[in-house]
Amino acid sequence: MDREAELNEALRALEGVFLAKLPDKLGDITVANQRLKDDPADRDNLTTLHRSLHNLAGSAGTFGFHEIGTHARALEQRIKACLHGENWESAQFSAFAQDVDAYVRLSGKFLPVESKDA
Repeated sequence: MDREAELNEALRALEGVFLAKLPDKLGDITVANQRLKDDPADRDNLTTLHRSLHNLAGSAGTFGFHEIGTHARALEQRIKACLHGENWESAQFSAFAQDVDAYVRLSGKFLPVESKDA
């Protein structure tokens, strides 16, 4: 096997690892988003949600899932502004939470069939 073929095989394997971990990552985002809906003032949870979106944005882009990465990055930037002092009203938290829900649904289309049914 030549070097390029080996590299492509390794990248496909890493892509598989990313897809295998995607359900858990989306689950973490869903849990943090529900906590946001329940208590928008919980700064620790906002930080957790930001970190989850940040990590997913980076890993998705790395493995060629640009749509997942781009949307996660946009959400990450919005919540980062809130964490750094931008004052959000209740309606902004609600709109953000709805956007996160839509993001999770969109990203779920990349899950293997067996993961969607679980």
